[in-house]
Amino acid sequence: MGIYMTVACGDWKTSAKLDLDETVGLEQACEHDEALRLAYRTVFGDDVDGVTRQVGCKDLLDALESVLQAAKAGLKSFVYSVYVPPGSVMSGTCSGVGGLRRGELYFGILGGLDHCTLTTHRRNEQGNPELVSQVDAREMKSIETDNFGTVKIRRRAVATRTVRFLRQIRKDLESIAPSAEVAITIG
Repeated sequence: MGIYMTVACGDWKTSAKLDLDETVGLEQACEHDEALRLAYRTVFGDDVDGVTRQVGCKDLLDALESVLQAAKAGLKSFVYSVYVPPGSVMSGTCSGVGGLRRGELYFGILGGLDHCTLTTHRRNEQGNPELVSQVDAREMKSIETDNFGTVKIRRRAVATRTVRFLRQIRKDLESIAPSAEVAITIG
């Protein structure tokens, strides 16, 4: 899953599919500082709607440098997913799964960028679900269930596709006049 970013100036043009998890991680790495938030908005805009924006080459280079420094210092590094073994309609890898059962307890696991949560419920006397616990499951490797067997929690390093693309843009723009206007389209 991803979105495309196209950057062009004169005869030069480049485009790549961005990794949404990595883009969210970059945004989070930049959110603690107003100058970094502005740099992030200069590179990525305010929203993804396919509108082409014009940005000065020097402004974009400065913003890229700031965003790349923030990525180096604080980019979230893992995406968590859940693997349900073959044998059910829910088998395969996904970001989350519910309806897992062990004894009287029911579980749901939700993974994503730098988070993985295990939520446990049980039925009360009226038969309604009742929250037992909600815990950080990033250090868990698996959970044994009665209905799906061993459900695994997987962790992978966030792809660096977006950061590599931003570095390539920075390198390419260094040969373009600082006063030139650069067109950026995301969508």
